Amino acid sequence: PLGAIGVAAAGAVGGIVSASIALADMVEQLDRTAANTGLSVTQLQVLRRIAEEGGGSFESMTSAVIFLNKTIASGDPLIKQLGIDTRDTYTAFVQLSGILSSTDDEYKRTLISTKLLGRSSTELASDLSAVASSAGDVESAMRRSGEALGGDALRNARDLDRQVDELGRTWAGAMTQLQVATLPAAITVVGAMERMSGAAGIALTTSIVSAITKIP
Repeated sequence: PLGAIGVAAAGAVGGIVSASIALADMVEQLDRTAANTGLSVTQLQVLRRIAEEGGGSFESMTSAVIFLNKTIASGDPLIKQLGIDTRDTYTAFVQLSGILSSTDDEYKRTLISTKLLGRSSTELASDLSAVASSAGDVESAMRRSGEALGGDALRNARDLDRQVDELGRTWAGAMTQLQVATLPAAITVVGAMERMSGAAGIALTTSIVSAITKIP
């Protein structure tokens, strides 16, 4: 019984660690996207949740936000003409989503969307409508449930990601050193193979190739 409990406990701990590492990886990806879009991790989480719930594409949405971020930086006069009164990319994206969702002129909507959000935005009609109508509610719900990352949770996830990266580099270095250490033996074996002929040489070659292919 104690052995079974130990195995179950180890499995539970392993599951927790795996889930934590997955969260850390997600934060790393969101941090990279945040650097390109000008949005916070929480804002990106909101957009991703909206895309997931609506069956849309988070990648296409972030591409549109990146395009808008550059458009704002360039000072495109169309933004002010539409009544968008902020240089904050996320707020501007929500406002623009509302403007595009409220117009019945498909040609005008496509023209504005392409100019300010890029060509990929033509696939985002339903996503933009959801952003306009529910971004605030989704963020509030995510904050209440604890799904929105911030503060200590975000710092801890970043720390874990750094530790996992360092462990990966250490492990990669150890494996490289192990491979280097086996080079002399490999040279000797290959030399022996070259000197052998016939069935014995074929058998040895087959055995070595088989062993190598089983190495992860």
